[in-house]
Amino acid sequence: MYTPVEQCVIRPHERELYQPKNDYPRVGILMHHTSYYQLAHDLSLSDQQLKVDGTWEYQKFNLQRIWWGNLPIALVWASDVSEEAVNRLMEQYFWGAKDIINIGSAGGINPSLEVGNGIIGQRAIRNNRALDNIASPEEEALSDPTSY
Repeated sequence: MYTPVEQCVIRPHERELYQPKNDYPRVGILMHHTSYYQLAHDLSLSDQQLKVDGTWEYQKFNLQRIWWGNLPIALVWASDVSEEAVNRLMEQYFWGAKDIINIGSAGGINPSLEVGNGIIGQRAIRNNRALDNIASPEEEALSDPTSY
């Protein structure tokens, strides 16, 4: 889903929240559970390319930076609430992230799926109107076809 920035609706009292941040990572990962921070820390203990950065000036309880080799990545806790996730998505974009990955968990009905399998969805169903301030209901939310 690609939407021109000019079409995003930002309430006047929130505009200061959406100013670009210096040295903000190009890649942002939206997470829907705080255990992903612990997972990143645990992975950094066994993978020499993954480093958790505790010195970042923007770090707070719901925003951390990690490094995968030379690539900085912002880890953002987005909650499971649709509007909260949309707000975190908009923050990422306006702060400087251009590649945003939304990860979470969901049930599956395919019997060949096993716990821990990764799934890349081809599209998102947007029927709760939570994203109407980013894209019109007619606009499809499609994944990049090179990702699957």
